[in-house]
Amino acid sequence: MNIEAVFPVPVVSDIIDIDNNAIEQRCYELRGNSTSTWQSEWLDLQDPVLVNLVNIVQDKMQEASENLYRFNNEYTIALRNYWININNNSQLDAANTVAHLHPAPYFFSMVYYVKCDEGSGPLRLVPPHSNLEYTIPDQIVVDRNNYNARQWSIFPEPKKLVGMPSWLSHYADINTNANDRISIAFNGVISRRE
Repeated sequence: MNIEAVFPVPVVSDIIDIDNNAIEQRCYELRGNSTSTWQSEWLDLQDPVLVNLVNIVQDKMQEASENLYRFNNEYTIALRNYWININNNSQLDAANTVAHLHPAPYFFSMVYYVKCDEGSGPLRLVPPHSNLEYTIPDQIVVDRNNYNARQWSIFPEPKKLVGMPSWLSHYADINTNANDRISIAFNGVISRRE
């Protein structure tokens, strides 16, 4: 039997070689004296400490537009905004622990893990065909794969960058670790090249 994947959802990842200590310090500096779970406002794309990371993410978004989406030379994915999430185990109802997507005009989203440990909680991707759990119950499946998974888990690690279409529903699982999980989220839009 010939099997062909139709309408696949791309998820990309990479380990970024960058000064993570400076990024972590900047995240805590922006949060201030708070010790609770926190999400920043949109950050300055030219922040002197974060600009190297911003440029790397922009390059990865352009790479996605060229290799995955095959945009012509006039268009690319351009980074539009980004923000910091600091999750600890003191608040279990943080906004990013609820399944959500990033609506139009966003096209491609990425998350960079600054700080995380075992128990930080994975990124959970929810398939666009969310009713699969009602048609393929757990008890009849030997193991889950790309065709029968009800969710997909990506485990965070420091310096890991993960990207996906903005319309893909996702959430950060609860951080059960005593240490903070720090991530930076990015949104890109389809843009005409300058």
